[in-house]
Amino acid sequence: MPELAAVLGRPLTFARPQGPSHPWVHAVAAEIGNGGAARLKSVVTESVNEFLRPIRERRAELDRGHLRRVLERGNERANAVAERTLDQVRAVMA
Repeated sequence: MPELAAVLGRPLTFARPQGPSHPWVHAVAAEIGNGGAARLKSVVTESVNEFLRPIRERRAELDRGHLRRVLERGNERANAVAERTLDQVRAVMA
């Protein structure tokens, strides 16, 4: 299994900086076994979903109307700043 662990270490080091010799890589390789890419995809999908679970739960609790209003106000402010900047650019170019 060391060969598989070395191969897994390359793509998965983006998620964790420990490198291919770290024990977690060997644990993932052992879990995948001979399952190939399909099993790797399953393990990665499960891990990502587990990582995102609390974030998704928190997002579900948020008041969407309030969020929409906050985004609209931010949009209005950003547009006002952009318009002033464009007015300055037009003045310089005229």
